[in-house]
Amino acid sequence: MVMGTRGVRVTRRISIASLLVPFVLALSLISVDSATALQTTYSTRTVGADRYATSALTALDAYPSGAPSAVIVSGAEANWPDGLPAASLAGVIGGPVLLTDPNQLTASTGLVLGQIVSTLSPDSPTVYIVGGTAAVSAEVEQAIVDLGYTVDRVAGDDRYATAVAVARKVASLGTYGSFDGGKMVFLASGKNFPDALAVGPIAHSNVNPVLLVGDTMSTGVTDLLDDDVIDIQQVVVLGGTAAVPAAHVTTVQGISNTVSSTTSAIEVTRIGGVDRYDTAVEIAKWVEKSTVLDGLGWTVDNVILVSGVTHHDAMVSAALGSVGHASESDGYPEVGPQNTVVLLQDSGNWLNSTTSNYLATKGSHLESVRAVGTNVSISDAALADAKTQITQSAVTVTATPGLGVSSVIFNFSQKIACTSSTSGADGAGGGLKANYKLNNTALSGHYITCATSGLSTTLYLGSALAANDVVSVEPLTSTGVADADGDGVSTVQTARSSFTVEGAKPTGGVAYIDSKNAYITFDRAVVPATSDFVITDADGNTNAVSSVTANLDNKGWALLTADNITADDIIKVNTHATVVGTVYPTWDKSEASIASAAITLSTYTTAAANVTAGTGDFKVTTKATGQYPGVLGETWTVQLIDGTSTTAVIVDHTDKTIVVQTPIAITSSRKTAEQLVAFLNADTTFNADFTADEVTAGSIDTVQSATALTGGQSVHKITVTMTEPMLNTTWSADGTPAVTIDATADKLTDTGTTDVSSVHDWFNGTMVVTVTVTEAAQELVKGTSLLQIATTAADIAGNTPTLVHSVTIS
Repeated sequence: MVMGTRGVRVTRRISIASLLVPFVLALSLISVDSATALQTTYSTRTVGADRYATSALTALDAYPSGAPSAVIVSGAEANWPDGLPAASLAGVIGGPVLLTDPNQLTASTGLVLGQIVSTLSPDSPTVYIVGGTAAVSAEVEQAIVDLGYTVDRVAGDDRYATAVAVARKVASLGTYGSFDGGKMVFLASGKNFPDALAVGPIAHSNVNPVLLVGDTMSTGVTDLLDDDVIDIQQVVVLGGTAAVPAAHVTTVQGISNTVSSTTSAIEVTRIGGVDRYDTAVEIAKWVEKSTVLDGLGWTVDNVILVSGVTHHDAMVSAALGSVGHASESDGYPEVGPQNTVVLLQDSGNWLNSTTSNYLATKGSHLESVRAVGTNVSISDAALADAKTQITQSAVTVTATPGLGVSSVIFNFSQKIACTSSTSGADGAGGGLKANYKLNNTALSGHYITCATSGLSTTLYLGSALAANDVVSVEPLTSTGVADADGDGVSTVQTARSSFTVEGAKPTGGVAYIDSKNAYITFDRAVVPATSDFVITDADGNTNAVSSVTANLDNKGWALLTADNITADDIIKVNTHATVVGTVYPTWDKSEASIASAAITLSTYTTAAANVTAGTGDFKVTTKATGQYPGVLGETWTVQLIDGTSTTAVIVDHTDKTIVVQTPIAITSSRKTAEQLVAFLNADTTFNADFTADEVTAGSIDTVQSATALTGGQSVHKITVTMTEPMLNTTWSADGTPAVTIDATADKLTDTGTTDVSSVHDWFNGTMVVTVTVTEAAQELVKGTSLLQIATTAADIAGNTPTLVHSVTIS
C-alpha cells in the first residue's frame, strides 16, 4: 500500500478533524462492569450529521493510516442500485466506499478523500466512480480531478449493466475470491437493496462481485458467468425465489466454463430467509459454517448493525466490516478481515426479533456490536439490546484427558489471549507454561499450542497419562490466561480447573458360547493387553485370553480365548487394573447373512466427445443431473451432418444418438462453433441431458461421423448391513463383497476396504463398499443389481456361510 509522508498526514488529519467536528455526533463506548460479566463487551456508533458525513467517518475508521484509492457512489435515494456492486471494487483496490451528492462533491467527502488517499505519490492516484453522469455528475468528476486524482468511471446502460461493468473492472484489477474451491460471485435482486447490502463486508474482504437481476437475466450477466477467462465456478444467490426467480438459478446451472480443457458447470448456493432480516441472519450463519458443510468457514467476532429500511449506511460499512478498526486508540477492539457480519434492523425502537435471537445464540463468542447511522435508523434501545445479547460471562474450561496419551485439549467458553510456546521457549496467556500442572506439580519439558480460533489450547506432555492423573489449569488471572481483550479474570471469581484421567469404559459386547470368540467396544480408543480381560465362571475358573485384535480405530477389540466360552462366564474388563464394567455372554451359533445393501452416495464423472468440424470444433458432454450420468453417458454417440440451409438437432433416446444438422456445403450459411454451441444449449431436447461447449473457435465446415462419448465413470458407496458382527480378518481377499448387475453379469470389486478403520463397523455388522463402474453394461441399477458375500466372510464367532449370500441393492 502506497502511503504519503507521515508528517504531512498528521497536519492534514488535524485540519480534517477540525472541519468534521461540527458535523459529528458523540461516539459512545459502553463496557460491562467486570462484577457482572467478566469479559468486556463493546458497543459503539459511527454517525455524522448526515449520510455523507457518516460515510466519511466510516472511511476514517476503516483506514486511519490511509488507503491507496476509494470508490465514489451517489448518496441520493433513487441511485441506490449503483452502490450495491461497489463493495467488491472497493475491496480489490483496498479502499472505502464514499457517498457524494449527485450534483456536487459533498464537502465531507472531498475532505476525507484528501485525508486517506494521498496525492503526494509520483503518479496521481485513481479514484473510481460507479454509475453514469445521471447518478454522479460530470461536475463531481471534475471536482475530484481538481483535487489531484485520476478518475475512472465504471458504468453501464442500466443498473444491471453497471453491476457487470464493475465485475469486469474487478477482474481486470485482481482476481475474485474463492468459495468451495472456485471463484465466486453473488447474484441478487436489482429491484430492491437489502439482500445485496448484507454481504457488503464479504464482497469487500473476499472480493466477490455482486451481480443484479430482475424478472429476466440480462445477456451481460450470462456472458460474464460464461466467460472462460474470468472462470466463475460458484454463484451464491441472495434471497428467496421472490427476489431471484428459480428460473434464473436453472439458467446459471446450465453454464459451464472451460479452462485448460477442463469443463465444469457452475455450482449454485441459495441463501434466503423469510424476510430481509432473516436473510441477513442466514448469510451470517453461512459465513461461519464449516467449509465441509459448504460454508465460508470464517470466525465471526463482531457485528455491524445497519438499517434494513434505508441503504446508504450499509453501503459505506462494507470496508469497516472487512478492514475493520485498525487500532485500539479509542478502546474499541481491533476488527480484522473475515470476522465481521452485517445484520439489519427495522424502523422499530427495539431490536428486530430475528436479529436479536441470532445474537443470543452467538452470545459469548462475539466481542462487539457497532451501529452505523443515526439513532433514527438504529435506536439507542436497539443498540443496547444488541449489546445485552452478546454480553459475555466468566471464562470456563473443559477437558477430557485420555488414558495412555501424552496430550490434553482444553476448550474455553470464550476466546482467550494465547501465544503458543515451544519446547524451548515460553508462550503467553493461554500458552504460558506455568499455567498448567500435573498432579499439582509444576511440569517440565512440556509446551502448549494455541488454536487460531482462540477457543482451545493443547498441552503436550513428556509422557503418557495414567489412570487417576490430574491435569489442571491455574486460576485465570491478569498474568495468566486472559480473555481476548487482555482483561484478566479475578481469582476470586474463578477457581483452578482440574481434570482427572479416567479409564476407558466398555459400551457393549457379545460372546459366543461353545466358541472362543468375544467382542468388546469402548467409549474411546484404547490399547489393552490380553491381561486386561478376565473371564471367570460361577465356580471361579478362569479362561485365558490368547489374543486381542483392534477394530473401529481401537475402540473395538475382538478377543480369542484359550477355552470355549460357557453360559455362565462373566467377562470383566480390567483396563489398566481398574474394573470398569462387566460384559455378559450371548448365545449365537448362526452364520451371518446380509440384512440390507443400499446405495448411500453416488458421484459421477461425465462422458464427453469432441466433434472435429473443420476450422471450429465443439464438445458434447452429458449432465451429471440428467438421465445419463457417469458411465451411462458412454452409451451415446454424436454425429454432425450437412443441413443444407437449416440447423437442427435430433436426440434419439432409443438408439442413444445425437445428430446435429447444420449448413456446411453452403459457405455463406455456415455457423461458427460458438453459434452452434449456443443453438444446442438453447434446444430443450438437447439441454435436458447434455451440454455443448466451444473447443476451437472457427466455422463449422466439415461433417463428422458418429463419435462415441467416453470418459464416463460412476462411483457408488454402498452401505452393507449384516445380521451379526463380522470378523474383520475375513473381510478381504475372497471375502470381499462382489456387486453384479444380475446373477450372471461380470462382477465388480469393492475398492473401499483398504480404509478399514474409517469405513467399516465390524461390531455392528456395517460395512461401506465403494464400487467404481467404468463400463455402461455394469452400471448399478437399484432394485436389480445384487451384492454378494463370499463363503469365506465369517462372523465374529468364526461361522462362515454355507452358500454365497446375496441381496438386491436398494
